Amino acid sequence: MPCFQGVFRECGGARCAHNMVPFLECRTQALGIVQQLVLSPGGDDDMGTLLGLMNTADITDLELKTAILKVGDLMT
Repeated sequence: MPCFQGVFRECGGARCAHNMVPFLECRTQALGIVQQLVLSPGGDDDMGTLLGLMNTADITDLELKTAILKVGDLMT
């Protein structure tokens, strides 16, 4: 399976998944993909990107921040 994750990253799939997280319509699915990326080898960068997104999100966007924290909670 790691082979497919490398191809996914190389083709821009990880970036696409991260870019979809802010949109409520696809947030659950995008966070599911990002969760798998974080748990895969080399997932440290994805976790950093996810935390950066949470940090730069508008202070009033509590739904986004809560969703990100819930994904992080599932990984522990």
